[in-house]
Amino acid sequence: YSLFAVGFTVYGVWQQAQARALQEVQLEARLKEAQLQALVGNLDPHFLFNALNTISSVMYEDLPRTDALLSDLGLLLRASFEGGAAWTLAQERSHTERYAALLKARFGERFRLAWALEPGLERRRVPRFALQLLVENAVKHNGDLDRPLAVSISGKLDGAEISLRVEDDGAGFGSQQGSGTGLSSLRQGLALLYGNSGRLESGNRPQGGAWVELRMGPEHLQHQLELALV
Repeated sequence: YSLFAVGFTVYGVWQQAQARALQEVQLEARLKEAQLQALVGNLDPHFLFNALNTISSVMYEDLPRTDALLSDLGLLLRASFEGGAAWTLAQERSHTERYAALLKARFGERFRLAWALEPGLERRRVPRFALQLLVENAVKHNGDLDRPLAVSISGKLDGAEISLRVEDDGAGFGSQQGSGTGLSSLRQGLALLYGNSGRLESGNRPQGGAWVELRMGPEHLQHQLELALV
């Protein structure tokens, strides 16, 4: 009877410890999601202003196009209000393509976007708005370019890591390479979501232009949550 009582007590203490650990991880996850959302979760007000002006300029000339652009803008706004620190690469691609459609409507042939993602990556989870932010940076820092800007997004699986690379053929990084607000925010977001397995690297292309690469392993918070449930 004494052994049974001791065992039952130890089991109860273990259950309480597991519940506390799970609660701590869940609270940490919610806090870090909120921090990440604050870092990259908002659309640039200048982009919204320019998008509305662009839509206004075509609404009397091409109603189907106007309808499509309004739908893209509405879905972009809806995504920016929804919670969650990460979503699938397929969702991130759809979001970025909507963003690019509005840029294309504004700049025409002066902006081009190409994709080269390895098959099978669609379900991998990535930080929300990461690719959109990098496309936004490429356009913003090449606003005075006197020729079309080409941006490419590629993705591949490298062991347990997923690698996403955004390149442009613009002016490249200056002396403050990779230290802008957008990249700093994304770097912090990767650290929050992936811990040491989330990295951001950047540089200038030999042929001109810039590149930024995101490397992400398993989600840090998800791994902690799984450990707490064991």
